[in-house]
Amino acid sequence: MMPATRASTRCSQTTSPPLCDRLFRRTTRGRLIVSIVGVIAGTVLFFITMNVPVTAKTTFLVMLAAVALFTPSASPNVVSTICDVTLPEVRSASVAIESFVESVGAALSPLIAGLIAVGRLRFAVGGRHHPRAARHRGHPR
Repeated sequence: MMPATRASTRCSQTTSPPLCDRLFRRTTRGRLIVSIVGVIAGTVLFFITMNVPVTAKTTFLVMLAAVALFTPSASPNVVSTICDVTLPEVRSASVAIESFVESVGAALSPLIAGLIAVGRLRFAVGGRHHPRAARHRGHPR
């Protein structure tokens, strides 16, 4: 399963920048348009993928590869977009701040996912409790 998703991710990361540059020649929002479409398509496909029945392993694999094809389309375009909209004097600081924010997000995401899983972050999942989260409420941590 991993080689298929890895190949889809590589395909997206190599085809997205030329597509974005081509669209950027037509409009200055070209990179953002491709990135937004890729992220929205990846989100919709991920929602569909997570609702595939457990017994349909092939369908799950194909859908997961489709998610891996669309979702990373924004990654190569972030730094390019930052460089397009910032002045040359502050460009390196802007890229450094983006890298810092990305690193903080990557570092905190396991913690946030764990808090959502045990029901401590109700607002993040629409205010609903997970059935297993009720047993954790009475135990202080």
